[in-house]
Amino acid sequence: MAYPATMPAWAVGSDAGTGSVQPLPAVEMMGQVTLVLMLVVAILLVLAWVVRRLQGLQAGGALNPRVLGVLSIGVRERILLVEAGGKRLLVGASPGGLRTLLVFDDDEQAKSVGADKGFSLRGFS
Repeated sequence: MAYPATMPAWAVGSDAGTGSVQPLPAVEMMGQVTLVLMLVVAILLVLAWVVRRLQGLQAGGALNPRVLGVLSIGVRERILLVEAGGKRLLVGASPGGLRTLLVFDDDEQAKSVGADKGFSLRGFS
């Protein structure tokens, strides 16, 4: 059998003596492997998106804490008026962490704290 001069002998196959060129099995396998890898990457991207979307639905989402006001008492220390889970809290924030200073019993008590001079109120009704 005479092979064309432009193709190496190992790359040529014949189809029932017609002399037509067939792709190598390795080339076919590479195409299949590429498709499978693309499918796996697509599945991973979809799963990552789903996990990111579901993170907001975990426990604690019902609290929805809101900062109602802030009072700076130092360079890195602040007192925050926070509403979470239907309660208002006075929280101290420092580089060492957060600490609950006071839990208010009623709304009038919380409003009287925010009425003092120097307390920056945000969305406080």
